[in-house]
Amino acid sequence: MKQKLIALVVLLICGVSAAKAQKISVEAFNRIDRDMGARVAKVRDINSDLCALIKIETIETGFEFSGCIIEKTEQKTGEIWVFVSPGVKFLTIKHKDFGVLRNYNFPQSIESGVVYQMKLSTEGKEVKIDTSTINKAVDSKIDAKMEEMNKKLAELEQLKQDIQNQPKQEETPVYVKPLSDRDKFVMLTAAYSTSPQLSLGLSFGMLKTWGWYVSVASGLEFDALKAQREDDAAGTAGYYYDGNNTSARLSAHAGVMYRVAKPMAIKLGLGYGIRNLAFSTFDGDYVMINSASHKGLECSAGVHLSLGRMALAVDLLTIGFKYSEIKVGIGYNFKIREYEDKKGE
Repeated sequence: MKQKLIALVVLLICGVSAAKAQKISVEAFNRIDRDMGARVAKVRDINSDLCALIKIETIETGFEFSGCIIEKTEQKTGEIWVFVSPGVKFLTIKHKDFGVLRNYNFPQSIESGVVYQMKLSTEGKEVKIDTSTINKAVDSKIDAKMEEMNKKLAELEQLKQDIQNQPKQEETPVYVKPLSDRDKFVMLTAAYSTSPQLSLGLSFGMLKTWGWYVSVASGLEFDALKAQREDDAAGTAGYYYDGNNTSARLSAHAGVMYRVAKPMAIKLGLGYGIRNLAFSTFDGDYVMINSASHKGLECSAGVHLSLGRMALAVDLLTIGFKYSEIKVGIGYNFKIREYEDKKGE
């Protein structure tokens, strides 16, 4: 195609004679959208960007170009091809006989892969070149490429239809168990009785629809467990008390949980509990007060709330229905999400 274009240019400019003078001017500068010369040449600059092509129409030779990022120049018949980086603003043209056209500002922005036509005149004479024949040749080449592309697209469309028309293999149905949440929680607890008695503890467990939990607690004082003597009430057995008392509380139980609503579950538990009250004597011993001391089967009932990542609980504890206390807890939920895929037979 290049040879045909060159031949056309030669025929167009063969009647134009060169006359050298001390003047260079640009008569016209236009963008040629249908010219694929820049994209076919594939000249790239140092930044790997595709260069723009400026086709300078002149019958003269011996020009030098500077003042912008020029990657390559080619002398053609009747014109000079100058490949420049996209975004350049101006060009300086020099000739030993015609002088210098300094810093010619391009009237259009120079874009990557685009061809521009510059009509260069020396001695004030415009180089008359009719580009209609060139445009016709370029249009013919574009039409041929478009026809080839349309043919390829038709082949791809036919291939797509052939694939769609192929018989589909029967797939085994897949049953997916609905998403469910399981709460794994841990919480700190505090229990209080009007006896009075304060104890601290820890609870942990897991809850879905049904669940379980384990809870332990202590009053953090254990001297009352050391008492080796007993009394029904302070002072009735003749011991000499110094007026000080201490209490001990131990609790350990486990139970089940059932979710009755989205955030709330009820809980029931059984375990073992001790609550001792002892007075100290002047001789350093401890005497356990039987009427205020209890041990044995511990029962628990309460409510558990799951509020996002927060877990809350309120429980009522009793040792043999003789000693009772209220326990509250606050903790953290570890959400566990479950999926279960099962292929049908």
